[in-house]
Amino acid sequence: MTEEALIPAIQKGVRKVWRPIEFGTTEWWRDFRRFIKEPPCPGEAYLEPSRVRAGRREYLTLTFRVGKGGIKAYGHIAIECPIKDLEVLKPDTILRAGRAYISVSCSNSKPKLDVTYSAGIIDILIMGYPLEEGDEVKVYIGDPRGNPPLMPLEAQKYVFYIAVDRDNTGIYRRISNFPVLEVVGDYASSFDVIAPAIQNPGETFNLTVIAADKHNHNPDPYYEGIVKIFPSSSEIPSFTFKVLKECKGIFSIPVTLPSDGVYYFTILDLERGISGLSNPISTDFFGEYKVYFGDIHGHNEFCDGRGTIDEYYQWARDVRRLDFAALTPHVEGAKRYDVEDFWDIVQKKVREYYEPHRFVTLLGFEWGSWTLFGDKCVYYLDDEGPYFPANEERSNTPEKLWRLLEGREAITIPHHPKYGGRTDWSFINSKFQRVVEIYSLWGCSEKYGEHSVQAALASGHRLGIIASSDTHKGQPAPINGGLAAVIAKELTREEIFYALKNRHCYGTTGARILLRFEVNDYMMGEEFKVNNGDTKRKLYIKVAGTAPIEKIYIIRNNEELKVYKNLKKVIKLTFVDKEYFRDTIYYYVKIVQEDGQVAWSSPIWIDINR
Repeated sequence: MTEEALIPAIQKGVRKVWRPIEFGTTEWWRDFRRFIKEPPCPGEAYLEPSRVRAGRREYLTLTFRVGKGGIKAYGHIAIECPIKDLEVLKPDTILRAGRAYISVSCSNSKPKLDVTYSAGIIDILIMGYPLEEGDEVKVYIGDPRGNPPLMPLEAQKYVFYIAVDRDNTGIYRRISNFPVLEVVGDYASSFDVIAPAIQNPGETFNLTVIAADKHNHNPDPYYEGIVKIFPSSSEIPSFTFKVLKECKGIFSIPVTLPSDGVYYFTILDLERGISGLSNPISTDFFGEYKVYFGDIHGHNEFCDGRGTIDEYYQWARDVRRLDFAALTPHVEGAKRYDVEDFWDIVQKKVREYYEPHRFVTLLGFEWGSWTLFGDKCVYYLDDEGPYFPANEERSNTPEKLWRLLEGREAITIPHHPKYGGRTDWSFINSKFQRVVEIYSLWGCSEKYGEHSVQAALASGHRLGIIASSDTHKGQPAPINGGLAAVIAKELTREEIFYALKNRHCYGTTGARILLRFEVNDYMMGEEFKVNNGDTKRKLYIKVAGTAPIEKIYIIRNNEELKVYKNLKKVIKLTFVDKEYFRDTIYYYVKIVQEDGQVAWSSPIWIDINR
């Protein structure tokens, strides 16, 4: 056994308290990377019930059966518990309102079981006497004397990782198979209605409808009923559609657009009183281009997130109905699974889930220098690029990272530049750093302060705009998490990648808003030159929102040039800027809807010929 495999955990008879470490990492995760490499120890476990609805309160019982060789006195059983907000029930506990408690029992009455709950880990110290093979320890996650705990809000499979210190050496070993809690959607309370945003008149396509619950817009797997479809145009008659339980909460309704324009579809279940409005669907919104929506910044169990890589891509493609997605694992040693094939798995799944014209995957990773230079996600055009950790000497500055990317088709996208690991904008690279993530679950980084997007634009960066979630729950495109919108001719990896690189993109806070922005017929993200500062600039703005538009801001060199208020969902505007300018100017637009959803265009830059 290597010295590295030893985990200094406890002294004899001393309870184990697992500690949180910096930046959301925990002692358990770091130790887990060590003992997952070691041979598993005997023992098995199961969970009752093993399937629950999201957001409900349920009592759970985890049974651990001791394996061959038993567990010596003062050994430990440690369980990573994905159920949160628990307390250990003690003899002197005064039950509190709404609180759920942990308790344990054992089929062997001799040992005393001492329980701690820290950093999400239930650790059971076996005191006085050993546990023999076949003994059962039951862990009540929600003791019946208190309240049942709240089940997770996200429909997903939750693994209860278990490791055992069999002989009180402080060396924990995992068991072979972990119990899994399958969380499925709660009862539907609304419909998410999604369709590809650009369609050809006269061609049939599908509206995808998700019978979504109130917690996380999870599909209700048991939904069935009769729905009525109300198109926004009188040219399309309303009709009814029967939904079978076999659809498992996700169903498709074929429709056709009769002519050019912007259309919406409302889906209504009259019996249940639930409804949903589609994203805007158009025929000619972007001329020869289309728009595609994706989330290219997220994490899973490979680092400090959760969920498998298959769950990640399937959720993006099948539930959120994204056009493109990327998993961007941390690679600086925060990897939960420290195994040789970590990156091979990431690359393999990028290839496996890529389906041109249906779903695009991008190979990416997060370069996390945090408080030194800020974090960036790196994306490749191909599916074979390497990863470069920010804590290794050869790649520990932005300049070193960019040098390593030379000769590759790659882009680097800074994210949450104002928050946490704030971006140092003194490093400029117009070849690789072409886009910035203006919004994510961290919040909006548009303005205010030296690390904002506006500060970067003012200092000379020419950055396109996207948004993406930075989810750590293994489910891309969480509600209000941010979406990247890419204007491209077709849904292929090449088109998506180069549209990002060419800044033909915009970001939203999650709504699939259609946004077209041009200056003198140049599309968002582009640069052009004029002979002198007297040249008029004609700005064209076209918006199809998912709700009525409260405000449209025209922003020039970070200053509000014009604000339009109280507009309809679909609007076209033209504004001519005649003001003389001496140096480079740039424009972008911001859309704010009545429901609070926001979209930001990429800027357009205008230089004067010298």
